[in-house]
Amino acid sequence: LGWDWLILKAMVRQESNFRPDARSRVGARGLCQIMPKTAKSMGVAPRHLADPQVSIETGTKYLRRLWDRWKRLPDRAPQWTRSRFAIASYNAGITRLRRAARKTGADTWAKLRRHVPAETQTHVHKVFDVFYRRYSTMPSARERPQRPSFSGNRR
Repeated sequence: LGWDWLILKAMVRQESNFRPDARSRVGARGLCQIMPKTAKSMGVAPRHLADPQVSIETGTKYLRRLWDRWKRLPDRAPQWTRSRFAIASYNAGITRLRRAARKTGADTWAKLRRHVPAETQTHVHKVFDVFYRRYSTMPSARERPQRPSFSGNRR
């Protein structure tokens, strides 16, 4: 994504609490809690979403797709406006977020926040203001993790 990797880590923590076998009440699966319909649209068989590598790769690609939809927004710490809009879109759906942003003229999370579902407000708050903040202030947080090998096609 070109993001601070700790944002993705915070999102995975919020989505699944790092449980690769996680399933939501609405059917989202895996570390990144991807809906089966979304997985199919990304060329991934939903049965493979329990594989951490597949879930992270698919979730990251989908998040990038959403992030690209908010090109006009800046993305600098600590606001992370574009990233917050992308994470909110991941949670509530891009159509809902684009409609709310267009209707309200919101170009910051502070303006858009009150026009999205409470669940999405809480989700974005936990990703950025709880988990990301916690991870980014840990002494070893700036050490880059080993890059996983995404060789092999599990789709």
